[in-house]
Amino acid sequence: MNQPGTPAITLPAFKAPAFSAASVAMGAVIVPVTFEDAKPGDPFTFAQPFKQGELASGDSLSGRADGVYVPLQFDMKATHPDGSVRHAIISGRAPGSLKMDLVRAPASPLAAFVPPAVDAVVVLTIAGVEYTAAPSGTPAVWLSGPIATEHVYNVPLMAAGVPHPHLTVQFCVRSYEDNAKTDVVIEHTKAYASVADITYDVRIVIAGDVRFTQAGMVHFPGARWKKTFWREAAPM
Repeated sequence: MNQPGTPAITLPAFKAPAFSAASVAMGAVIVPVTFEDAKPGDPFTFAQPFKQGELASGDSLSGRADGVYVPLQFDMKATHPDGSVRHAIISGRAPGSLKMDLVRAPASPLAAFVPPAVDAVVVLTIAGVEYTAAPSGTPAVWLSGPIATEHVYNVPLMAAGVPHPHLTVQFCVRSYEDNAKTDVVIEHTKAYASVADITYDVRIVIAGDVRFTQAGMVHFPGARWKKTFWREAAPM
């Protein structure tokens, strides 16, 4: 009940604007893209925001460089209140030109590829005890398509079947047809679990090769660190 002298206020229920059709015509340029130090055929993946109403959730993009269309993979990640595309991940291969336009276009037919096997191991030696972690279990899928896939594995560091109480590893594996990028993230971020620094020796092995070692690394509570490794030579 309102107090005497207090006016009653009734607000209309929020109603999102209805999305009817993309405001960008087929073949029209949405945004120009410039590549730096890219060789033709290098794989790329980047995030792209869109204005409300530019693209429908079922639309696709192509690249266009020097009048030639470049097939792209379009992974939508968020929408505006009206259902139009707000944010997406774009993957493709660098064209011969360093400049390319993103244009609204029908999806390009592309053959699927089989991602290479995930082959990464983290080894931490803590107070003489060796803990290991490798991608396993059912991953979260971040990208999925004919140009790029990305799977995220969150796994414990294990020693004799027992997980470390404070440290965990995340493997973010992005695969292209001829290469793969693995981000290795080591975390000391379990809330309220520990307030102590942890010192360890670390070794990271990718595709059978030791790619990183560090002795006496001090890992502060509430912190994480990351290293990125390409299976083959890094593009760009």
